[in-house]
Amino acid sequence: MKNFSVKCTDCETSDCWILKFCSKEWIDFVANNKVSHFYKKKQHVIYEKTLMEGIYFIHFGKVKVYKSGIGKKQQIVRLSKTGDILGHRGFNREYWPISAEIIEDSNICLLRIEHFNLLLKNNIELTNHLLLFYVDELFYSEEMARDLSQLSVRERVADALLKIKNAYCPSKEDKCVGVLLSRQDIADIAGTTKEQVSKNLAEFKEEKIINLNNKEIIIEDSDRLNTIANHSRF
Repeated sequence: MKNFSVKCTDCETSDCWILKFCSKEWIDFVANNKVSHFYKKKQHVIYEKTLMEGIYFIHFGKVKVYKSGIGKKQQIVRLSKTGDILGHRGFNREYWPISAEIIEDSNICLLRIEHFNLLLKNNIELTNHLLLFYVDELFYSEEMARDLSQLSVRERVADALLKIKNAYCPSKEDKCVGVLLSRQDIADIAGTTKEQVSKNLAEFKEEKIINLNNKEIIIEDSDRLNTIANHSRF
């Protein structure tokens, strides 16, 4: 981890919450109070059960957010990217309830919690956006809990591939996922084992739903993956 410097006024991250929902006065406030760092792949931004510091903003990069269970088994709860925030799950807590690990070299800005609280009190658009964001997070968590208990392993692996694609390759023309995430990462999203992921990926390849090129996964038929993931149940 090392320091990097970019002025908020020069930032090209169009999805940054600060730039989108704060007034010019408060953008300047953030610029004067944030701390920015460059992280390499595999480094941690947040460790579960350590002291909560503030809210992180991803200037650019990709991060996996996970919780640790019995035997330190990971459950990936969110895939974050450029423009997203980290640390909101620890908001108003003393210790982090999650960990966040870099999966692609990233620049990330930290705003101390007392400064973030001032932003919320003085920027109603930011507060409203955060509220709606929490609503979406709650819905997603409820979906995840239901899926882990009701979907088959095959359905969960298909769903995990779609989650990765939607997070990091949202364009319909972009078929590639899994370049940055290992088979174990996919298993940690799907709530299964690495061996089950490999088995199901081989079956999907045999059915011409995906193609495999070393660690690269290429989705050839998103519609069939959606059908397998049982997305029609909604």
